[in-house]
Amino acid sequence: MRFYAIALLYLRSAVLAQDTQVPFQADHKHSTAFTPEISKYIEEALDTYQVPGLSAAVIRKDGTVEVGAWGKSTEDGNRTTPDTLYYIASCSKAFTAAAMGILIGDFEQGRNTTALPADMTALNWNTKVKDLLPAEWALQDEWASEKASIRDIMAHVSGLGRHDLSYGPSLTSSEFVSRLRYLRPSYELREQFSYNNHMFVVAAHIISTYTGSYTRFVKERIFDPLNMTSTTFSLSEAVESGKMTQTWGHLANGRRIPHWMGDHSLDTMAGAGGIISSVIDMAKWVELLLNSGYDTHTNTTIIPKASFEQITSAQVVAFGGPVVAYCAGWIRQTFLGRDTIWHNGGIPGAHAQVAFLPGDGVGLVQLLNIDSRSEAVLDIQQRLFEKALGLEPVSEKLAGPERPPPADTDTNTATIESAPIDVHKYSGTYSHPAYGNLTFCGPHTLSDYCHKTRADFAPFPLGALPQLLATWPRFCSAHGCVVFIDKSSLSVEISTLFPKGYGADESPFTHVMDTGEAGSKFSMDGEEVTVLQLKTADG
Repeated sequence: MRFYAIALLYLRSAVLAQDTQVPFQADHKHSTAFTPEISKYIEEALDTYQVPGLSAAVIRKDGTVEVGAWGKSTEDGNRTTPDTLYYIASCSKAFTAAAMGILIGDFEQGRNTTALPADMTALNWNTKVKDLLPAEWALQDEWASEKASIRDIMAHVSGLGRHDLSYGPSLTSSEFVSRLRYLRPSYELREQFSYNNHMFVVAAHIISTYTGSYTRFVKERIFDPLNMTSTTFSLSEAVESGKMTQTWGHLANGRRIPHWMGDHSLDTMAGAGGIISSVIDMAKWVELLLNSGYDTHTNTTIIPKASFEQITSAQVVAFGGPVVAYCAGWIRQTFLGRDTIWHNGGIPGAHAQVAFLPGDGVGLVQLLNIDSRSEAVLDIQQRLFEKALGLEPVSEKLAGPERPPPADTDTNTATIESAPIDVHKYSGTYSHPAYGNLTFCGPHTLSDYCHKTRADFAPFPLGALPQLLATWPRFCSAHGCVVFIDKSSLSVEISTLFPKGYGADESPFTHVMDTGEAGSKFSMDGEEVTVLQLKTADG
């Protein structure tokens, strides 16, 4: 492992990186974080939690930054560095919130380049979404359609649930927004916190509508002023730089998987989770946050003060006991007895966490090249903040990954005493105006699509129970398998299959997105099935 100390005081481009740590003056509240002891702890954490590679940064309000890198960035064993590029996933939402705040400030100061609709006089956090996107915006709940504001959608109180299976990789943001009217809400407007990606797609689409391009606006108003020169929305650009890490799937038993979010997803997913960055660049972002949106290096305000306060202030209690609040692209709670603002992010092959303690003037970034490793991130976060603050560690030991209890039975191989099920009756194409078309193949369905789908599933043991198989390109998955346990219940697995492996290992494997029981509610027209309702964990 290599760890570094970097002083980003006046020349952001003058980044120093040595093979050994360069100490800086520290008192009990300004202690060196990346000591050999902490480095060993992180190495043990990577081994315990089976994390291939991690880069991290500890940032001070005064511009002093320590960065470290552990593990590998390629299956050939190339080492991670502070310049290694990772997906930051939903940590991108904070940039979308900041961009919205900047846009609101532009309208307040008359700096906007695109006019509001004729019947609008101002843009603010209480502006109704319907007024900004009159041709595209509508929700199934008429009251929510009329009253939902920018504040509501960015605090996740629109009432809409996750609906993660409702979108594929190739929708435009306009198509995405126009389909929201077909999604069933989980709650009424402002009734309860309900996290989803959809409303940050809406927010980014608003920014695009009134600036010309969301990604260009974020680059010109945030990335460029902060000299975040490696940060991008484009996977092809990141790969071409030679700095982009390869990615692995914890939900694929640690196998290497492809980069999940390509340039074709940018128009839709950029605002919800599309940024690629390094800890060197993210340190500049966190320093800005520690200074409430003010860039001390250039003496300029990047995020207007009122907007910064808005996006970091609690808007809704997300969870109670202890209280965890959601702001706008940020979560706020007490951690180690201190006020903490943070957000995490994850897509297949990546996990990220950004956190800062505004009262202590210290922040932390962790970027990982494997998904679903929140336990590792939290263990490391606690130790780094303890060290940075000069606190005694609460525990010297790693908590270790949570392991689910072994299943009592395997329902896919159990003997079911029931009448035979004619799965062919349930095969065919089902359509939904938001979820699109889903075509299920029975064991003998004849079509090129079904032949290809069965070939994808062929290397994997499927058991003896009746099944329907599907290829269904979604953002986080590509395949689906429905197993008929009996006539009244189904088991559903949503996954991405790699029948020929990936990378150096050509043996087949699966990256599982979601499993859950599915209610078998069929609508029949005589002997013909006309509706199949599948309910997975995302609702």
